[in-house]
Amino acid sequence: MYNLLIIFFLIIYFWIVNLFSAKVEMAQKSKKVSNILDKIIKFSPILGVIVFSILFTFIFNTRLPERISHSMFVFSLWMYATKFYSNIISYFKKFKILVMSIFGMLLSAIVAILYTPLDRYVDLMYIHIGQWSILIGILIFVNYYITGLFIRKINDDKSIKNI
Repeated sequence: MYNLLIIFFLIIYFWIVNLFSAKVEMAQKSKKVSNILDKIIKFSPILGVIVFSILFTFIFNTRLPERISHSMFVFSLWMYATKFYSNIISYFKKFKILVMSIFGMLLSAIVAILYTPLDRYVDLMYIHIGQWSILIGILIFVNYYITGLFIRKINDDKSIKNI
């Protein structure tokens, strides 16, 4: 069950880092790269659904519930790692956000690598909570997009006040 605690810690930590980053202006040099990364992350689930649907339909058609929850879970952890990386690029002059984002990126990537082999994911997570792991994967996705919308609203409000 320590695995679940790490995941919930990561979800809360993602909120905290993004709230800190919303209060700080992004470095001008890195805005272009960061915006490209954010767009890729925003639309990657659509591509993921297409690719995984094809894979699960034609190639990996055994252990389907395990594979679906595994793909959703690991994919969302890689989305977190990529967003933390985007924060590293965007806020490299802000030491606090930089250190928090480096820690978040490393934690997300390590957990994603740890759970990447399906058998290890089944042993560490799926056996203990079963189908609930799909809900945890959905929670991680939803948290990502809610945080993104919330932070965008804060940044939009900040830019309106600056006009």
